[in-house]
Amino acid sequence: MYRYMMKELMLIIAGLTVCAVLFLLVLSQGAAASL
Repeated sequence: MYRYMMKELMLIIAGLTVCAVLFLLVLSQGAAASL
């Protein structure tokens, strides 16, 4: 059970990290396009 929870937590953290990186990339692209 504990190991399963750790695996789920890692997946959630990885997903949030990917979303944050994509969000920052989109923001930087939008800022560059508006300049």
